[in-house]
Amino acid sequence: MKIAVCIPCGDLLHSRFMIRVCALQRWHREHFPEDCLDIRIAAGTLIETSRNTLANNALAEGADAILWLDSDMVFPPDLLARLLAHDKDIIAANYSTRRQEDIGTVAFDRSTTDGWINSFGKTGLQKINSIGMGAMLVKMDVLRKMPKPWFIVGYNPNTDFYVGEDIYFCNKAIGLGYDVWVEHDLSQETGHLGQFEYTMEIVGAAHGTKEGWEIAYGDQRPAPEAPEMGLERI
Repeated sequence: MKIAVCIPCGDLLHSRFMIRVCALQRWHREHFPEDCLDIRIAAGTLIETSRNTLANNALAEGADAILWLDSDMVFPPDLLARLLAHDKDIIAANYSTRRQEDIGTVAFDRSTTDGWINSFGKTGLQKINSIGMGAMLVKMDVLRKMPKPWFIVGYNPNTDFYVGEDIYFCNKAIGLGYDVWVEHDLSQETGHLGQFEYTMEIVGAAHGTKEGWEIAYGDQRPAPEAPEMGLERI
């Protein structure tokens, strides 16, 4: 099987992301040596342009599926294998947004009160309306049957709201009769990298200081007995 690992990005790639990409490639090669992983990166200002370029290249190279990875994600090394095992046309891991003041997720379904899907503590698969493409597997038949454009930023004049290229893609796929799935187990192991201001309060939190911990985390987590230190685990 030939899988195109497609990474749209800006000028830079996060080092923690690339560590995970290398771990994924190594793990998959060791466990599925018959598979071919073709890692492709498209750098540019417009992510929809990068996605369309990567998708066209994957089709031209005869890929069977695309693993979409955003360059600000962290994930387990067996991510691809676990997504493939479900044999779905479109399946993805859920992950948190990067807004601490209004945190949510990138998975959406109109049946929920808030509109978005919380994967915390859930297991198994769930059919949904749309999801971000930070860690998504798509079979190539979906693109072959979908008229272009595959990825554009949409606009709803009724709500004066813009829709990202990932949500546009999911909506278009559902319109063609495809289902979009979220994998809750993988979502527990998938992270979204962002910027964070490190202060002395965070140092105090890491070392178990009660005042620093409360400033950093409130009462949501118990203070650790000692700081956790070490190399990135992959």
